Amino acid sequence: MRDAILSRLTSSPGVTPGRIASDRYSIVCGFEERTAHPLWVAKAGGDPGAIWRLRKEYEALTYLAPWAQELGIPRALEWREEGGESILIQSGMSGARGMVMLPVGASAAELRRWFDDPINWAGRFQAVVPPPQPGTISAVAERYAQVLEQATEFGGAMRGLIEILRDPASPEARSAPPVHGDFHSTNVLYVRPGLNVVDWTSFSTGFPLQDALSFLVNAIYYEPRRACTLLEKYRHAFFSKTPLCSIVRRVIESGSNTPTEARFLFYGFLATQICADADTPKEYWLEIVQYLDQHGYPAPGVELPAISVTTC
Repeated sequence: MRDAILSRLTSSPGVTPGRIASDRYSIVCGFEERTAHPLWVAKAGGDPGAIWRLRKEYEALTYLAPWAQELGIPRALEWREEGGESILIQSGMSGARGMVMLPVGASAAELRRWFDDPINWAGRFQAVVPPPQPGTISAVAERYAQVLEQATEFGGAMRGLIEILRDPASPEARSAPPVHGDFHSTNVLYVRPGLNVVDWTSFSTGFPLQDALSFLVNAIYYEPRRACTLLEKYRHAFFSKTPLCSIVRRVIESGSNTPTEARFLFYGFLATQICADADTPKEYWLEIVQYLDQHGYPAPGVELPAISVTTC
């Protein structure tokens, strides 16, 4: 696999290698002195999980190639899989990567500065790219319902959420759109105008609001001297009277969703986060679901009581 990287370096004498720290892959980039961003990025992996993720990203980038320039998506340049190892070389992307960190009291203007471009990108993406697996929203919901049913670590705590996903009043006839699947600020490179989007391992067919809501809630929100808990972030973004929640309502209303559809799509989004996030302790998701269950699984926009948090 190193041969693929050495070949690129020797064929372009003006390009120098650089490493990017990662707990999943070995990542080497090719830099040219005239550009601030890498010309290419090589990701290599040798364990089954890493190989599976790299193959998924290669397949996603191959599928998305017709829209790569329009939407700021990397192109797959080379793929090799042999001898229990794999390597994906993709085009480098320009832009500034920055973790979005915002105070709970951020103004509407400050929120728009960070969120307008990603929300608009998510809308364009779903408007122009066909879903990789055509199907209905109800079929996507059923897929997540089955995953939650089989997640024994949650016990019966997910029963209410599963019932919402299987609600016969859901927008079952609507086609399910494509989703990036891991859309948050660490996977977005801000350029002017617009943005570039990287890390396509989770690309799939999903829910209409999934990427936009993911970006909005997965910023780091903080109170004086401490970051908000995951439960506080969900309450702040979806169940409060704040400028952030107003943006959420505009995103939902832009899809001409009825209140029933908006509720269904929000809980579909929540299911995607619970099922996909292997790094967050399960008790954090249980805390969110139990809080929402306590209040009857309200639709986003309903104001719920503030969270009591004990600080050291």
